[in-house]
Amino acid sequence: MSLSDAPLPYPAFRLPAATQALLPVAVFAAAAVVTRNPVPAIACAAFAALMQRDLRGAGFTAPIRSGVIACLFLQSGLCAALLGQGDVLRLAIALYLVVSRAVAFAALRSLYRMIALGLALALAQILHPLSGVAGALSLPLLAVALQPEDKRHRAGFAALLMFIPLVSALVLAWLYGVAGVTLWPHVPNTAIALLPSLPLPRQVVVLFCCAPVLWLGVSVRSLRNRAQHVALGIAFLTVLVICVAAWRGAPQALSTTMAAVAALSAGAIAAWPHPSRNGSLALAASALTTILSWLLPYLAAAVLA
Repeated sequence: MSLSDAPLPYPAFRLPAATQALLPVAVFAAAAVVTRNPVPAIACAAFAALMQRDLRGAGFTAPIRSGVIACLFLQSGLCAALLGQGDVLRLAIALYLVVSRAVAFAALRSLYRMIALGLALALAQILHPLSGVAGALSLPLLAVALQPEDKRHRAGFAALLMFIPLVSALVLAWLYGVAGVTLWPHVPNTAIALLPSLPLPRQVVVLFCCAPVLWLGVSVRSLRNRAQHVALGIAFLTVLVICVAAWRGAPQALSTTMAAVAALSAGAIAAWPHPSRNGSLALAASALTTILSWLLPYLAAAVLA
């Protein structure tokens, strides 16, 4: 028996498996060079790794995955995250966790994915107040849209889904009311403003136009499914929360809401059926999202001037 025929004591090295880490490492390097701070760089790399894992599980090829993630990180909102705007990054990660876990549970219902969705909703409350409110408002939507067909199990499903987020909300309320712990201290924003400021009505219109992934998933019949409707519902609730916060005197920067659009778009792409056939469309929609996120805000500001 030759040496080449001898069984290996460990699995053979596979280049495609090793290259899975290249994109998160590249995102980490870019964020570390720009911000000179390892904390947001590590968070950006983890965000890219989560996107890659979900898109790989959905069945998209490596070039499509890399192209989609690269386009979304070049989007104006996530570029602000790469520049070290921690508030933007926390909101994007929180919303992505919620929509991606909801989409994953809609695709395959299991106890593990239900627990992951509950933990994502609880973590969204910790990472950012807007994502916590949007996640709380999405609980009735998720309980209705993702309920099992068997009517005998619907009450138990709703109770299991709401248990972890409700416990997390009670713990956070106790920490804030009794212990005086503030999870979201106010930090002055000293980062460079990437996008111009817009009035709220025009900002909502720009956000809608900069989300082709979301409205493609609802308008195109071949992409339409329950997971897409869940993603669109969470996106609508997020925009509603942002509008109410602005009406109450806490307006968000346009880059913050753009990052929310990018995160929700990334989660919705993972729900697209037939990835081998719709991969090019996902890449084109992501590229269009990036182009519009830079073009439309400045175009709207020029019209207002």
